[in-house]
Amino acid sequence: MLHISGKDLPDTDVYSIPPLAIDSEDAPYIRDHYWDIQRLFLVDGVSSICALDFVMDEWRIDVALTGLSKGSFSSPTGMGIVCASPKALEATKTAKSVRVFFDWNDYLKFYKMGTYWPYTPSIQLLYGLRVALDLLFEEGLDNVIARHTHLGKATRS
Repeated sequence: MLHISGKDLPDTDVYSIPPLAIDSEDAPYIRDHYWDIQRLFLVDGVSSICALDFVMDEWRIDVALTGLSKGSFSSPTGMGIVCASPKALEATKTAKSVRVFFDWNDYLKFYKMGTYWPYTPSIQLLYGLRVALDLLFEEGLDNVIARHTHLGKATRS
């Protein structure tokens, strides 16, 4: 499993708050080992969000990301979701890293103006996401998690 903490990063002033990266199935590891340190917690939940119980606020996760074509979303390839805590958004104000491809501020500015996208979105992917979410809501998140848990146990036995 991947556990990279800020102490493993080179000594540099790029990070105003050193990040902590946690592998996709390790969100509970945060709860048990790292709650009291000053870090931004990033969880790669590509294979776990909506397949396992995941409580971003309760576990004090600052950034969670998932690809929608994997795990329980069953959405078309090419889209991801990134969620950020207020702490992560605040950290961007003092971050010195270069942001060329993605910047929270672009999305927040357009959201405050009443739109959702600073760039042209892929409409067909949004339609695919809508259908995937409809199926997820129809089955119910608890049932989706139970199904993935059951299939995971069957696969491992």
